[in-house]
Amino acid sequence: MNFAPYITTIFIVIISMLGFISVYAQIDAGTRKRVVSSRALGRAQSVYPLLIYICLMVVLMRYLYGTASNTMLFWAFVNVQSTILIYSNLLTSNLVGFAIIQLVAATTYISTGAMTITNWALFLCACFLIYAERWYVKLWSNQRWLYILPAIVVGTIFWVAMYLGAPRPLPLGLAIANFIAFVWAYLALWDFDQYVQHDQRILAKLTHEVQYDALTHARNWATFRSDLNDTFDNHDDHPLALITIDVDHFKQINDTYGHLMGNQTLIAFSRQLKQLLSNQNDSYKFYRTGGEEFAILLPNTSLDTARKVVHDCQLALKTLAIPLTEGQLQVTASFGLAVANPNDDSATNFFKRSDRYLYQSKNNGRDRLTDESTDTEVA
Repeated sequence: MNFAPYITTIFIVIISMLGFISVYAQIDAGTRKRVVSSRALGRAQSVYPLLIYICLMVVLMRYLYGTASNTMLFWAFVNVQSTILIYSNLLTSNLVGFAIIQLVAATTYISTGAMTITNWALFLCACFLIYAERWYVKLWSNQRWLYILPAIVVGTIFWVAMYLGAPRPLPLGLAIANFIAFVWAYLALWDFDQYVQHDQRILAKLTHEVQYDALTHARNWATFRSDLNDTFDNHDDHPLALITIDVDHFKQINDTYGHLMGNQTLIAFSRQLKQLLSNQNDSYKFYRTGGEEFAILLPNTSLDTARKVVHDCQLALKTLAIPLTEGQLQVTASFGLAVANPNDDSATNFFKRSDRYLYQSKNNGRDRLTDESTDTEVA
């Protein structure tokens, strides 16, 4: 018995699918990078590159098996197309993308003349079963292997149907080889996807550890320096405000209550202001720039708006009470506020100006704001 066609079938299908998912991953990574670098990037630019790629691959497989004179190649390309279609239904993140892929696939199937009423019913049921997996798979969070079960069921039904009623004859041995290739390729795709997700989780964790302060979970000094330079260099004619903050009498807190209470103070202080800022504007960024020193970077923010942010921070701190063994610890802070102007020839000078105002607040009695033209005590 000649096993060469069967082995060749399995090889073609698996290699083709690994090539498909590798290019998919590259396009996805490039798209994500553009999304991060361009806030104006719309849905069409972020979703459609992958969608176009998937549709082109489905059409390409239709062309290849439509021109294949060899039975083995014909069914191998059919297998690749069906595997791409089934797996892509899990990759698409929205209903519009899903519908476009199904429309393209249906068009290619119609062109073969093989779409009977029965085949249409099977096609639509398979589409719904795979797409609906994004909802019912949540019930299987502790049984992740069940995630691939619907696709295997669909693949099994597809190859049984092809063997029993395809317009082009499909020998039993070749049908079995294609089914094995489908299962193997799908498992390889799923394993690749799990590997990529694992890497992304590790990368996200490492990125967070590099960019955020371990104690307060505020962005750290290195991130502040990078963000300040980037924002300052690109703010153009838009206003840019910077608030620098120092926790009042923090050394006294450490000396009186110990460093553990000092750490709790910094954690509570940071949490209170981060919550306030997140409720006001997602573009406001909060940083820990030193021991008890913090900063807030406010893009597209005028002096008056920034003053109101400081006022809200002061009011928020008035409601912050850190429990002690006996009583509660109240925390205040001193603030410096600067808005970028043409005389700021660098981000460093801009920061130094805000920091100078901060020290004026500390020298003038603390618990107050100093900016370009005022020395205003807390209301």
